[in-house]
Amino acid sequence: MNELVRQQANLPANLDDLARFALIGRDKLQAVRAEIAAIKKVGLASDVLEQKRAEAQEIAELVTLSEMRMGEMLREIPKATPNNNPFHENRTDAKLVKPKSDVLAEIGITKDTASRFEQMAAHPEIVEQAIVEARENDDIVSRASVLKKIKDNKRAEREAEKQARKEYTPTDSFPDDDCMLFAADIRDGIPEVADESVDAVICDPPYPKEYLDLYGHLASVAERVLKPNGILLAMAGQSYLPNVIELMCESSLVYHWTLAYMTPGGQAPHLFARNVNTFWKPVLWFQKGEYTGDCIGDVLKSDVNDNDKRFHMWGQSVSGFADIMDKFTDVGQTVFDPFLGGGTTGIVALRTGRKFVGCDIDAEQVRAAEDRIRGSYARG
Repeated sequence: MNELVRQQANLPANLDDLARFALIGRDKLQAVRAEIAAIKKVGLASDVLEQKRAEAQEIAELVTLSEMRMGEMLREIPKATPNNNPFHENRTDAKLVKPKSDVLAEIGITKDTASRFEQMAAHPEIVEQAIVEARENDDIVSRASVLKKIKDNKRAEREAEKQARKEYTPTDSFPDDDCMLFAADIRDGIPEVADESVDAVICDPPYPKEYLDLYGHLASVAERVLKPNGILLAMAGQSYLPNVIELMCESSLVYHWTLAYMTPGGQAPHLFARNVNTFWKPVLWFQKGEYTGDCIGDVLKSDVNDNDKRFHMWGQSVSGFADIMDKFTDVGQTVFDPFLGGGTTGIVALRTGRKFVGCDIDAEQVRAAEDRIRGSYARG
Protein backbone atom coordinates (compact mmCIF):
# COMPACT_ATOMS: atom_id res chain seq x y z
CA MET A 1 0.00 0.00 0.00
CA ASN A 2 2.91 2.40 0.62
CA GLU A 3 3.71 2.23 -3.08
CA LEU A 4 0.15 3.21 -3.93
CA VAL A 5 0.35 6.18 -1.57
CA ARG A 6 3.57 7.28 -3.26
CA GLN A 7 2.01 6.95 -6.69
CA GLN A 8 -1.00 9.03 -5.70
CA ALA A 9 1.22 11.72 -4.21
CA ASN A 10 2.96 12.14 -7.57
CA LEU A 11 -0.25 12.66 -9.54
CA PRO A 12 -1.15 16.10 -10.92
CA ALA A 13 -3.00 18.32 -8.46
CA ASN A 14 -5.73 19.81 -10.66
CA LEU A 15 -8.49 18.34 -12.79
CA ASP A 16 -7.26 19.59 -16.18
CA ASP A 17 -3.78 18.16 -15.69
CA LEU A 18 -5.21 14.89 -14.34
CA ALA A 19 -7.38 14.51 -17.44
CA ARG A 20 -4.40 15.05 -19.74
CA PHE A 21 -2.25 12.72 -17.62
CA ALA A 22 -4.84 9.93 -17.83
CA LEU A 23 -5.31 10.38 -21.57
CA ILE A 24 -1.57 10.24 -22.25
CA GLY A 25 -1.26 7.29 -19.88
CA ARG A 26 -3.92 5.32 -21.76
CA ASP A 27 -2.17 6.00 -25.07
CA LYS A 28 1.14 4.81 -23.57
CA LEU A 29 -0.54 1.74 -22.12
CA GLN A 30 -2.01 0.84 -25.49
CA ALA A 31 1.43 1.17 -27.11
CA VAL A 32 3.11 -1.00 -24.46
CA ARG A 33 0.39 -3.64 -24.81
CA ALA A 34 1.10 -3.70 -28.55
CA GLU A 35 4.80 -4.19 -27.82
CA ILE A 36 4.00 -7.06 -25.44
CA ALA A 37 1.92 -8.74 -28.14
CA ALA A 38 4.78 -8.32 -30.65
CA ILE A 39 7.34 -9.71 -28.19
CA LYS A 40 5.19 -12.79 -27.61
CA LYS A 41 4.73 -13.25 -31.33
CA VAL A 42 8.42 -13.20 -32.23
CA GLY A 43 9.47 -15.06 -29.07
CA LEU A 44 12.00 -12.62 -27.58
CA ALA A 45 13.74 -13.31 -24.27
CA SER A 46 11.46 -13.59 -21.25
CA ASP A 47 13.30 -10.82 -19.39
CA VAL A 48 12.31 -8.36 -22.15
CA LEU A 49 8.69 -9.47 -21.82
CA GLU A 50 8.80 -9.10 -18.03
CA GLN A 51 10.26 -5.61 -18.34
CA LYS A 52 7.44 -4.49 -20.66
CA ARG A 53 4.80 -6.14 -18.50
CA ALA A 54 6.12 -4.30 -15.43
CA GLU A 55 6.01 -1.06 -17.40
CA ALA A 56 2.40 -1.73 -18.43
CA GLN A 57 1.43 -2.54 -14.84
CA GLU A 58 2.86 0.74 -13.53
CA ILE A 59 1.18 2.82 -16.24
CA ALA A 60 -2.16 1.07 -15.67
CA GLU A 61 -1.95 1.69 -11.93
CA LEU A 62 -1.20 5.39 -12.44
CA VAL A 63 -4.04 5.76 -14.92
CA THR A 64 -6.45 3.99 -12.54
CA LEU A 65 -5.41 6.15 -9.60
CA SER A 66 -5.65 9.32 -11.66
CA GLU A 67 -9.18 8.40 -12.77
CA MET A 68 -10.16 7.76 -9.16
CA ARG A 69 -8.68 11.15 -8.19
CA MET A 70 -10.67 12.81 -10.98
CA GLY A 71 -13.78 11.12 -9.61
CA GLU A 72 -13.07 12.62 -6.18
CA MET A 73 -12.85 16.09 -7.69
CA LEU A 74 -15.91 15.66 -9.91
CA ARG A 75 -18.01 14.54 -6.95
CA GLU A 76 -17.37 17.92 -5.34
CA ILE A 77 -18.70 19.87 -8.34
CA PRO A 78 -22.47 20.47 -8.13
CA LYS A 79 -24.65 20.38 -11.23
CA ALA A 80 -25.57 23.97 -10.41
CA THR A 81 -24.46 26.27 -7.61
CA PRO A 82 -25.72 29.26 -5.58
CA ASN A 83 -22.87 31.31 -7.05
CA ASN A 84 -24.51 31.04 -10.46
CA ASN A 85 -27.74 32.49 -9.11
CA PRO A 86 -27.50 36.30 -8.78
CA PHE A 87 -30.46 36.36 -6.36
CA HIS A 88 -29.34 33.63 -3.97
CA GLU A 89 -28.51 34.77 -0.43
CA ASN A 90 -25.32 32.69 -0.33
CA ARG A 91 -23.94 34.08 -3.57
CA THR A 92 -20.47 35.63 -3.35
CA ASP A 93 -18.74 38.00 -5.73
CA ALA A 94 -15.82 35.63 -6.08
CA LYS A 95 -15.18 33.67 -9.27
CA LEU A 96 -18.33 31.81 -10.30
CA VAL A 97 -18.23 28.06 -9.88
CA LYS A 98 -18.75 26.27 -13.18
CA PRO A 99 -21.51 23.66 -13.32
CA LYS A 100 -20.37 20.10 -13.88
CA SER A 101 -21.57 19.93 -17.48
CA ASP A 102 -19.24 22.81 -18.43
CA VAL A 103 -16.31 21.24 -16.59
CA LEU A 104 -16.77 17.90 -18.36
CA ALA A 105 -16.97 19.59 -21.74
CA GLU A 106 -13.71 21.44 -21.09
CA ILE A 107 -11.73 18.35 -20.11
CA GLY A 108 -13.29 16.16 -22.80
CA ILE A 109 -15.05 13.61 -20.56
CA THR A 110 -18.58 12.30 -21.10
CA LYS A 111 -21.17 12.09 -18.34
CA ASP A 112 -21.02 8.28 -18.43
CA THR A 113 -17.23 8.26 -18.05
CA ALA A 114 -17.44 10.80 -15.24
CA SER A 115 -20.01 8.59 -13.50
CA ARG A 116 -17.56 5.66 -13.66
CA PHE A 117 -14.78 7.79 -12.20
CA GLU A 118 -17.10 8.87 -9.37
CA GLN A 119 -17.98 5.24 -8.65
CA MET A 120 -14.28 4.51 -8.28
CA ALA A 121 -13.87 7.53 -5.99
CA ALA A 122 -16.73 6.30 -3.81
CA HIS A 123 -14.92 2.98 -3.27
CA PRO A 124 -11.18 3.73 -2.92
CA GLU A 125 -10.60 0.57 -0.90
CA ILE A 126 -11.89 -1.57 -3.78
CA VAL A 127 -9.69 0.32 -6.28
CA GLU A 128 -6.61 -0.36 -4.17
CA GLN A 129 -7.66 -3.97 -3.66
CA ALA A 130 -7.96 -4.44 -7.43
CA ILE A 131 -4.49 -2.98 -7.97
CA VAL A 132 -2.90 -5.15 -5.30
CA GLU A 133 -4.60 -8.30 -6.59
CA ALA A 134 -3.47 -7.52 -10.16
CA ARG A 135 0.13 -7.24 -8.92
CA GLU A 136 -0.12 -10.48 -6.99
CA ASN A 137 -1.50 -12.28 -10.05
CA ASP A 138 1.08 -10.67 -12.38
CA ASP A 139 -1.81 -9.03 -14.23
CA ILE A 140 -2.56 -5.50 -15.46
CA VAL A 141 -5.32 -3.62 -13.64
CA SER A 142 -8.07 -2.07 -15.74
CA ARG A 143 -10.99 0.25 -15.18
CA ALA A 144 -13.36 -2.54 -16.22
CA SER A 145 -11.96 -4.91 -13.58
CA VAL A 146 -12.26 -2.23 -10.89
CA LEU A 147 -15.88 -1.43 -11.80
CA LYS A 148 -16.72 -5.14 -11.82
CA LYS A 149 -15.34 -5.47 -8.29
CA ILE A 150 -17.44 -2.50 -7.20
CA LYS A 151 -20.54 -4.04 -8.78
CA ASP A 152 -19.83 -7.41 -7.15
CA ASN A 153 -19.34 -5.71 -3.80
CA LYS A 154 -22.69 -3.91 -4.09
CA ARG A 155 -24.39 -7.18 -4.99
CA ALA A 156 -22.85 -8.85 -1.92
CA GLU A 157 -24.04 -5.97 0.28
CA ARG A 158 -27.59 -6.28 -1.10
CA GLU A 159 -27.57 -10.00 -0.40
CA ALA A 160 -26.39 -9.34 3.16
CA GLU A 161 -29.17 -6.77 3.63
CA LYS A 162 -31.71 -9.22 2.24
CA GLN A 163 -30.53 -11.88 4.68
CA ALA A 164 -30.75 -9.40 7.55
CA ARG A 165 -34.33 -8.60 6.54
CA LYS A 166 -35.20 -12.29 6.59
CA GLU A 167 -33.87 -12.53 10.12
CA TYR A 168 -35.91 -9.54 11.30
CA THR A 169 -39.29 -10.17 12.88
CA PRO A 170 -41.39 -7.55 14.68
CA THR A 171 -42.15 -7.88 18.37
CA ASP A 172 -45.56 -8.94 19.62
CA SER A 173 -48.46 -8.04 17.37
CA PHE A 174 -50.59 -4.92 17.70
CA PRO A 175 -54.06 -5.17 19.26
CA ASP A 176 -56.65 -6.81 17.00
CA ASP A 177 -53.96 -7.38 14.40
CA ASP A 178 -54.57 -3.87 13.09
CA CYS A 179 -50.95 -3.39 12.05
CA MET A 180 -48.33 -5.52 10.32
CA LEU A 181 -44.77 -4.28 9.87
CA PHE A 182 -41.85 -6.01 8.21
CA ALA A 183 -38.64 -5.38 6.28
CA ALA A 184 -38.75 -5.96 2.52
CA ASP A 185 -37.43 -4.62 -0.78
CA ILE A 186 -40.18 -3.58 -3.19
CA ARG A 187 -38.00 -4.86 -6.05
CA ASP A 188 -38.73 -8.38 -4.75
CA GLY A 189 -42.49 -7.89 -5.21
CA ILE A 190 -43.55 -7.87 -1.51
CA PRO A 191 -44.91 -11.47 -1.43
CA GLU A 192 -45.74 -10.96 2.27
CA VAL A 193 -48.85 -8.97 1.23
CA ALA A 194 -51.61 -11.08 -0.26
CA ASP A 195 -53.27 -10.39 -3.61
CA GLU A 196 -56.20 -7.95 -3.50
CA SER A 197 -55.88 -7.51 0.27
CA VAL A 198 -55.55 -3.72 0.68
CA ASP A 199 -57.89 -0.83 -0.09
CA ALA A 200 -55.30 1.88 -0.60
CA VAL A 201 -51.57 2.21 -1.16
CA ILE A 202 -50.35 5.56 0.18
CA CYS A 203 -46.62 6.23 0.07
CA ASP A 204 -43.73 8.62 -0.44
CA PRO A 205 -40.97 6.88 -2.45
CA PRO A 206 -37.49 8.44 -2.69
CA TYR A 207 -37.20 11.11 -5.41
CA PRO A 208 -33.52 11.07 -6.58
CA LYS A 209 -32.81 9.83 -10.11
CA GLU A 210 -31.12 6.63 -8.96
CA TYR A 211 -34.42 5.48 -7.39
CA LEU A 212 -36.68 6.09 -10.40
CA ASP A 213 -37.11 2.36 -11.04
CA LEU A 214 -38.88 2.02 -7.68
CA TYR A 215 -41.97 3.72 -9.12
CA GLY A 216 -42.29 0.97 -11.72
CA HIS A 217 -41.99 -1.69 -9.02
CA LEU A 218 -44.48 0.23 -6.87
CA ALA A 219 -47.12 0.23 -9.63
CA SER A 220 -46.57 -3.47 -10.23
CA VAL A 221 -46.98 -4.34 -6.55
CA ALA A 222 -50.03 -2.07 -6.16
CA GLU A 223 -51.59 -3.67 -9.23
CA ARG A 224 -51.42 -7.02 -7.44
CA VAL A 225 -52.27 -6.16 -3.81
CA LEU A 226 -55.07 -3.62 -4.34
CA LYS A 227 -58.66 -4.71 -4.18
CA PRO A 228 -60.85 -3.95 -7.22
CA ASN A 229 -61.35 -0.16 -7.46
CA GLY A 230 -58.48 0.30 -4.98
CA ILE A 231 -56.42 3.47 -5.04
CA LEU A 232 -52.68 4.22 -5.25
CA LEU A 233 -51.45 7.63 -4.07
CA ALA A 234 -47.71 8.14 -4.60
CA MET A 235 -45.83 11.31 -3.82
CA ALA A 236 -43.15 12.31 -6.32
CA GLY A 237 -40.59 15.00 -6.90
CA GLN A 238 -40.95 17.20 -9.96
CA SER A 239 -37.46 16.88 -11.45
CA TYR A 240 -38.23 13.53 -13.11
CA LEU A 241 -42.03 13.60 -13.04
CA PRO A 242 -42.50 12.59 -16.73
CA ASN A 243 -40.25 9.56 -16.16
CA VAL A 244 -42.15 8.58 -13.01
CA ILE A 245 -45.54 8.72 -14.73
CA GLU A 246 -44.22 6.76 -17.72
CA LEU A 247 -42.88 4.00 -15.44
CA MET A 248 -46.12 3.75 -13.48
CA CYS A 249 -48.24 3.64 -16.63
CA GLU A 250 -46.49 0.42 -17.67
CA SER A 251 -48.78 -1.38 -15.23
CA SER A 252 -52.49 -1.98 -15.79
CA LEU A 253 -53.36 0.69 -13.22
CA VAL A 254 -55.24 3.68 -14.61
CA TYR A 255 -53.81 7.18 -14.20
CA HIS A 256 -56.60 9.27 -12.66
CA TRP A 257 -55.22 12.64 -11.57
CA THR A 258 -52.29 14.60 -10.13
CA LEU A 259 -53.03 16.13 -6.73
CA ALA A 260 -51.19 19.12 -5.26
CA TYR A 261 -49.76 18.48 -1.78
CA MET A 262 -49.09 21.91 -0.25
CA THR A 263 -46.17 22.36 2.17
CA PRO A 264 -46.38 26.04 3.15
CA GLY A 265 -43.85 27.89 5.29
CA GLY A 266 -40.16 28.67 5.51
CA GLN A 267 -39.07 25.03 5.34
CA ALA A 268 -39.46 24.92 1.54
CA PRO A 269 -36.41 23.26 -0.05
CA HIS A 270 -34.32 25.13 -2.61
CA LEU A 271 -33.58 22.89 -5.60
CA PHE A 272 -30.32 24.33 -6.89
CA ALA A 273 -30.27 22.14 -10.01
CA ARG A 274 -33.52 23.79 -11.19
CA ASN A 275 -33.20 27.04 -9.22
CA VAL A 276 -36.64 26.64 -7.65
CA ASN A 277 -38.05 27.03 -4.16
CA THR A 278 -40.79 24.42 -3.98
CA PHE A 279 -43.88 24.80 -1.77
CA TRP A 280 -45.83 21.81 -3.10
CA LYS A 281 -45.32 18.36 -4.54
CA PRO A 282 -47.34 16.12 -6.83
CA VAL A 283 -49.30 13.17 -5.52
CA LEU A 284 -49.97 10.78 -8.39
CA TRP A 285 -53.40 9.17 -8.23
CA PHE A 286 -53.78 5.78 -9.92
CA GLN A 287 -56.77 3.46 -9.81
CA LYS A 288 -57.24 -0.29 -10.06
CA GLY A 289 -60.37 -0.01 -12.14
CA GLU A 290 -62.76 2.94 -11.90
CA TYR A 291 -62.98 5.55 -9.17
CA THR A 292 -66.41 5.19 -7.59
CA GLY A 293 -66.13 7.68 -4.73
CA ASP A 294 -67.47 11.18 -4.22
CA CYS A 295 -66.23 14.31 -6.01
CA ILE A 296 -63.02 15.37 -4.29
CA GLY A 297 -60.83 18.48 -4.22
CA ASP A 298 -57.36 18.08 -5.71
CA VAL A 299 -55.42 20.16 -3.15
CA LEU A 300 -53.99 18.48 -0.03
CA LYS A 301 -52.46 20.47 2.81
CA SER A 302 -49.83 20.06 5.48
CA ASP A 303 -49.83 22.53 8.36
CA VAL A 304 -47.43 25.47 8.05
CA ASN A 305 -43.78 24.50 8.68
CA ASP A 306 -44.88 20.98 9.60
CA ASN A 307 -42.36 19.01 7.48
CA ASP A 308 -41.20 16.43 10.02
CA LYS A 309 -37.66 15.07 9.48
CA ARG A 310 -37.11 13.90 13.07
CA PHE A 311 -37.75 10.23 12.32
CA HIS A 312 -36.50 9.99 8.72
CA MET A 313 -34.60 12.38 6.45
CA TRP A 314 -37.47 12.19 3.92
CA GLY A 315 -40.24 12.20 6.52
CA GLN A 316 -43.61 13.86 5.95
CA SER A 317 -46.00 15.55 8.37
CA VAL A 318 -48.78 13.86 10.31
CA SER A 319 -51.09 16.76 9.46
CA GLY A 320 -50.58 16.35 5.72
CA PHE A 321 -51.08 12.60 5.75
CA ALA A 322 -54.16 13.01 7.95
CA ASP A 323 -55.68 15.15 5.17
CA ILE A 324 -54.86 12.45 2.59
CA MET A 325 -56.20 9.64 4.79
CA ASP A 326 -59.44 11.48 5.52
CA LYS A 327 -60.20 12.27 1.88
CA PHE A 328 -59.31 8.95 0.28
CA THR A 329 -59.94 6.15 2.80
CA ASP A 330 -62.68 5.02 5.17
CA VAL A 331 -62.66 3.68 8.72
CA GLY A 332 -61.93 -0.05 8.76
CA GLN A 333 -60.10 -0.11 5.43
CA THR A 334 -56.54 -1.42 5.07
CA VAL A 335 -53.77 0.97 4.01
CA PHE A 336 -50.39 -0.20 2.74
CA ASP A 337 -47.16 1.83 2.64
CA PRO A 338 -44.17 -0.03 1.11
CA PHE A 339 -41.84 2.92 1.90
CA LEU A 340 -42.46 3.01 5.65
CA GLY A 341 -39.65 5.43 6.54
CA GLY A 342 -40.44 7.12 9.84
CA GLY A 343 -43.88 5.51 10.07
CA THR A 344 -46.09 8.58 9.55
CA THR A 345 -48.59 6.76 7.30
CA GLY A 346 -49.00 4.04 9.93
CA ILE A 347 -49.54 6.50 12.77
CA VAL A 348 -52.26 8.34 10.88
CA ALA A 349 -53.93 5.13 9.68
CA LEU A 350 -54.18 3.62 13.17
CA ARG A 351 -55.24 6.86 14.84
CA THR A 352 -58.12 7.20 12.38
CA GLY A 353 -59.43 3.64 12.67
CA ARG A 354 -57.79 2.11 9.61
CA LYS A 355 -55.68 -1.03 9.49
CA PHE A 356 -52.10 -0.68 8.37
CA VAL A 357 -49.47 -2.71 6.55
CA GLY A 358 -46.01 -1.17 6.24
CA CYS A 359 -42.55 -2.21 5.14
CA ASP A 360 -39.19 -0.69 4.32
CA ILE A 361 -35.93 -1.92 2.83
CA ASP A 362 -34.06 -0.82 5.98
CA ALA A 363 -34.65 -3.25 8.85
CA GLU A 364 -33.30 -0.80 11.44
CA GLN A 365 -35.70 1.84 10.15
CA VAL A 366 -38.58 -0.63 10.51
CA ARG A 367 -37.59 -1.20 14.14
CA ALA A 368 -37.51 2.55 14.81
CA ALA A 369 -40.83 3.12 13.03
CA GLU A 370 -42.42 0.26 14.95
CA ASP A 371 -41.43 1.85 18.26
CA ARG A 372 -42.86 5.18 17.13
CA ILE A 373 -46.11 3.68 15.80
CA ARG A 374 -46.55 1.46 18.85
CA GLY A 375 -46.14 4.43 21.16
CA SER A 376 -48.60 6.49 19.16
CA TYR A 377 -51.09 3.61 19.03
CA ALA A 378 -50.90 3.17 22.79
CA ARG A 379 -51.68 6.87 23.30
CA GLY A 380 -54.61 6.68 20.89
